[in-house]
Amino acid sequence: MSSINKVLTTVDDSINGFMDRVPKIQQSIYKEIISLTKDLKLDSRGNIRNTIDNYRILSNLRTRLEKVIFTDEYKKYSKDLLKSFEKIDDVTKEYFSSFATSPSATTTEILKILRQESIARTAMYLGESGVNVNVIGKVQEILQTNITSGGSYSDFQQSMSDFITGDKENLGAFEKYTKTFVVDGIHTYNRTYTNLIAEDLGLEWYTYTGSLLETSREWCKHMVKKKYVHKSELNTILYDNVDGVDICSDEIPCNSKTKLPNGMKKDTTVYNLPNYAGGWNCGHKFIPVDEEFVPVSIRMKFKLIGK
Repeated sequence: MSSINKVLTTVDDSINGFMDRVPKIQQSIYKEIISLTKDLKLDSRGNIRNTIDNYRILSNLRTRLEKVIFTDEYKKYSKDLLKSFEKIDDVTKEYFSSFATSPSATTTEILKILRQESIARTAMYLGESGVNVNVIGKVQEILQTNITSGGSYSDFQQSMSDFITGDKENLGAFEKYTKTFVVDGIHTYNRTYTNLIAEDLGLEWYTYTGSLLETSREWCKHMVKKKYVHKSELNTILYDNVDGVDICSDEIPCNSKTKLPNGMKKDTTVYNLPNYAGGWNCGHKFIPVDEEFVPVSIRMKFKLIGK
């Protein structure tokens, strides 16, 4: 089972290599905003005036922030992150080769397309188009709203601080964006890649694995404790119970709208659960395993011994 750890470590190292730089980038964004907006024209009450000078500051904001974010260092680590897709693929294939045959030619071609599309999508999220829409554009929106409405400068500073740097309960804008679209994208890619191979090879058992953190969802905690999951249980663990602990109970709370365990993506179903796992920013995985790895006492429940 050491190969499972190698898969998990490769994915985590690839993500951490990029995410470790995010706090520094986020602080640079905030400092640049404060540096630029200190020259905003205010009225006698400390409110931001609706003037051409202030609109010029708004106009310069995008260019200034792009220079702060898209440095040579940022581009290097972004490229390293994109290269990690191939590393993840290699260790995943190595894992399956330890107990199963190679996937079919058709599945291999699908996996190739999946990797190409996932790399292109991640590159877009990391690039100017993605960051401009999801981070810089929203900074501009906050400033423009305050200029047109004559908002308090002190309130503007506070709202900008809350948005960019976050607080104890909320991530800052850039960290939240990269976690949501980059980190989650890589985890989902690896799970999808893994489960395509498992489906092709006819594997029916999973181990639910990954580190537990203070922020881990209750569903994930119960799943890690459960550890082994048969394909036939997917409906049960999503809608009914996890080893006797009811879904949508105090122990495994649910989203009131989706009726799914807290944190899960709203389109989660039995069919995509192995790809989505616990949902947004979830670092856990359904790793397909050969039934020989599953304890006999658990396999007996599914009458699989001797198959």
